Amino acid sequence: MNQRFRQSFEGTNYQMIDTRLAMICFILPLLLTALSCGAERPNTPLDGSNQLVLVVAGTDTTNRAGLSTLVRAGKRWRREFSHPVVIGRNGLGWGICLHSGDDIDPAELVKREGDGKSPMGAFVLPNAFGYLPPDSVDTRLPYTQSDGDLICVDDTGSGFYNMVVNLREKGIDPDSLKSHEDMLRRDDLPE
Repeated sequence: MNQRFRQSFEGTNYQMIDTRLAMICFILPLLLTALSCGAERPNTPLDGSNQLVLVVAGTDTTNRAGLSTLVRAGKRWRREFSHPVVIGRNGLGWGICLHSGDDIDPAELVKREGDGKSPMGAFVLPNAFGYLPPDSVDTRLPYTQSDGDLICVDDTGSGFYNMVVNLREKGIDPDSLKSHEDMLRRDDLPE
């Protein structure tokens, strides 16, 4: 883990696993999807943050990880919730967002579209998506309940690339896309 990011956790009683640290934008449809890279870059990825979704995987090749939500309490982070999660079928690769190029070890893999990896790094999470009805979800984020028409477009040639959209509302034929991720699956696992 890089030094600037580690300093963000100094003085905390949260036990960090000494392996890969990954805050991923496409964790689970159950929790959230989408990222925004337009925000001004902070000194460290956690500057100004009072809430954190932390995903830790044992290696960058596993598809299993642990997700925790944390809340800043003074200079410490307090864990609010933890749950096992499924990440990319081929593990993790560095994504592009709040961390700088200096934060990435050149020996580690970089995320490429279609590689089956979830992006790792620090991301702004502007929206929440899930299976539960909105009236049973406690979040300040804009929340959308996933249904069979909700997809995340990962076709780089689409005008909807890297967006979560409703097929019916946008008039999209899913067969016209080279690739997309369903936000609601029959087996309750992300693709």
